[in-house]
Amino acid sequence: MNAWEKTCDTWRLLAAEINGSFTEGTVPFSSIHTASVEKQYKNWKISFQTTGHTVTGNVSYVPLDNFTLNVKRKKFDWTDALQGAVPPLFMLGSEVTGTGFAEVEYLYSITSNDVSKARKLMSNAKLRDVLMNSDGMQNFLICSMKVAGMQAGSIFLFDLGRVFDRAQMKDRFEAFQQTLDELSRLRLASLEAPQVSISEEPEDLFDRFNIFKKK
Repeated sequence: MNAWEKTCDTWRLLAAEINGSFTEGTVPFSSIHTASVEKQYKNWKISFQTTGHTVTGNVSYVPLDNFTLNVKRKKFDWTDALQGAVPPLFMLGSEVTGTGFAEVEYLYSITSNDVSKARKLMSNAKLRDVLMNSDGMQNFLICSMKVAGMQAGSIFLFDLGRVFDRAQMKDRFEAFQQTLDELSRLRLASLEAPQVSISEEPEDLFDRFNIFKKK
């Protein structure tokens, strides 16, 4: 059994254990294989996908207010200072410190447009476990936007790693679920199901605001 077959077996078992659905496919216009697991939680669909070398997670929700929380792994070089000085245009906010969790603040740069609510979200033990227990974890992003008639809310995770540990993936689904519940409690996310058109999947919402994406 090669590495990709092992990955697919792991994700099939994961889907069965969390009552989710498994799909195997390829990245559009390429030969890169993908495996994904999607789970319905309340009115939200949480999806994780792997190429065998990366893991991404996303879920869309209906935002009730503008909010951003960007948790990005530090590189411990000059780019960390640049990132703090010049954040992505749609992620303007303040650095979040004083969370009470020094180990997270040491490994990650945390910025938000609402420091108080960001601290409440970072107090979630399951989310902190996910951030700390993966050497490849790069980014955890919450973005709620209500601008000029446009309404989009999403949680996104990016990991440069290969995951064969189903328990680790279950923790990630659980972290997303608890984050959605906390966003709802903080009146940042509606409990209603998001309306996403066929032409605008959740990942497209992030691509729209990704100023570094190649055209």
